[in-house]
Amino acid sequence: MINFSLIELLADSMKLDTMIVMKESYKRKLGGVSYQHYLLPDSVRRKVFNDEMIIDFYNSMRYQYNISHILLLSNKSNDIEVKLKIDSIHADVLKNPTLFYSFAEKYSEDKASADKGGNLGWNLTSNFVPEFETEILKLKEGEISKPFKTQYGWHIAVLIEKTENNSLGPLK
Repeated sequence: MINFSLIELLADSMKLDTMIVMKESYKRKLGGVSYQHYLLPDSVRRKVFNDEMIIDFYNSMRYQYNISHILLLSNKSNDIEVKLKIDSIHADVLKNPTLFYSFAEKYSEDKASADKGGNLGWNLTSNFVPEFETEILKLKEGEISKPFKTQYGWHIAVLIEKTENNSLGPLK
C-alpha cells in the first residue's frame, strides 16, 4: 500500500497517468518474481508469462550497469526549451567529457543523484523506464549518450561500467 501511494504521488507530481506508471512498474516486478526461483506455481506463472518472456527478463538481469546522468525535467509547455538546453549541455560535455560529472552537479534536476555527479549507482536496466533502458543498452563503457527523452524529461547518460550480475542464479 505504501508503494502504491508513493508511485501515485510521484506520477501525480510529474503529471503522468498513474495507472500506466503502476502497470509498467508492477509488470517489471512481476517479471522478476516469476523468474526468481520460480516462486509462482508453474500453472499460475504460465498464465501470466510465457517462457520467452521469462528468458528475456532473465537475460536483462545478466548485467549490472553503473550509470550517471543529467536530467532536465520536461512537460508539454516547456519541452522545446528543455530540448534546446539539453542539446547545449551535450555539446559542451562532448568538448570536454571529463566535465560530465560537474555538469550533472550543476544542471541535473534529479535531486537524488545530482550532488553525486549524476551517479545512479549499480542497477539492472529493468529498474529503469523502457526508454532509458534502451539507451543504456546502446552504450559502451565510457560512452556518453545523445540526449534522449523519457516520461520524466530529457537525459544525457554515461555508462561508467558494466559487470556481470553475480547474484543471478541459473535459469531453471
